[in-house]
Amino acid sequence: MFTETSIHSSINYSTKENVLIISLILEDKECLYWPHHLNVTVKLFRPSMEFGYVVQKLEQAWSFANDFDVIDLDKGFLLIKLSSEEDFSTILKQGPWFIGDQFLFI
Repeated sequence: MFTETSIHSSINYSTKENVLIISLILEDKECLYWPHHLNVTVKLFRPSMEFGYVVQKLEQAWSFANDFDVIDLDKGFLLIKLSSEEDFSTILKQGPWFIGDQFLFI
């Protein structure tokens, strides 16, 4: 893990626009993005299904996947944390995906 001092960034605050601007060099961006590069955010068409049921159906539909975690982001959004590039690519390229009769937006 990196510390606050290991990121080489410039921080500017625009009082005119009331916006904080943080400029990162490429290496720092990669360092921040890397832990999330295999994450997929999905949205259920109708977010009324129970979370446990959704996870069970995803495990059945994506039985080819090595391992993944599902995080409920609320309002029908889910964060899927995959463990391999192959699974990530397969999920994005195959489909469409359904849970029951509900379409899964990826």
